[in-house]
Amino acid sequence: MAGIKEAEQHVRALGGSLVIRAHTHADYCTDIVPPEQDTLTRLLDPFFDIKHLVTIRNPIDSFLSLQDNGWVHFEPATFDEYCYRLFKFLNFFEASDIVCYEDFVSEPRKLTSRCAEILDIPVNNLAHDYIDIFNISGDSGRSGSEIMPRSRKYVSDEYMQDIIQSISFKELCKRYDIQPLSE
Repeated sequence: MAGIKEAEQHVRALGGSLVIRAHTHADYCTDIVPPEQDTLTRLLDPFFDIKHLVTIRNPIDSFLSLQDNGWVHFEPATFDEYCYRLFKFLNFFEASDIVCYEDFVSEPRKLTSRCAEILDIPVNNLAHDYIDIFNISGDSGRSGSEIMPRSRKYVSDEYMQDIIQSISFKELCKRYDIQPLSE
């Protein structure tokens, strides 16, 4: 906590804003009972005026990536359980704090501006020109320097049945305007 406080003071003294990427995988995608609030928010909230920006990808694709990377560490290790955990995570946030990955890659400049607005920070108009210069945490699945939609990975017939039968996925789609089986 002391390091974060010191970093925030330093960045603020230089006229900036500290932006921290919370990696909530440990809170929501491991074999613990998912909390009501992510750990980073719970720890920082008493000390800082936190603005939340949540980016989500269609759960069909994000669960495929979890499986491909060997990062499914909860039981039951099903698509429906993943969607339940995602839903539990998202319940803490306002809908206006949430940005869909699919929207971002379709209109990156527009959504970059929206993200900056949510965080109440300025946008550097050259930000997209520098995208491949800086390494950013969370780049585990991306490749290439161009922000653009990627093709969906192969969806097996068995996985398709899991998607169709998932009650939690249907709730996510309804509440967050997620396309059920979009390509």
